Amino acid sequence: MINIVVLFAVIGGVVWWVVDYNTNPNGGKAAEQASASASAEAYNKRHNPQVGDCVKVTGSQDDNTLQMTIVGCDSSEAQYKTAEVLTGAQECKPDTARAISLRGRHAVSTRWCFTTV
Repeated sequence: MINIVVLFAVIGGVVWWVVDYNTNPNGGKAAEQASASASAEAYNKRHNPQVGDCVKVTGSQDDNTLQMTIVGCDSSEAQYKTAEVLTGAQECKPDTARAISLRGRHAVSTRWCFTTV
């Protein structure tokens, strides 16, 4: 009888630990996912310009080091201002100073069209 009680206690403890690890917002897997989500959101706020954002561009598309960093439009680092953000095969307007296209993981491309600051 004692063996059965001990066995149920061990199984219950393991089940509790698995459920807690996967659902506890203060730790475990849920905390890891929340942290990853927050990191991705912070990255997007800094490197995924929207219309009206000014950016500085570093690196090259040729060697996959291209990076757009959002900066203040009154900053001396500002090189371009985002005029359009397009998806798919859409083309930038003729007055575009620079266009940057990046292909996503699922073959959907995003094209940023910039004017000079």
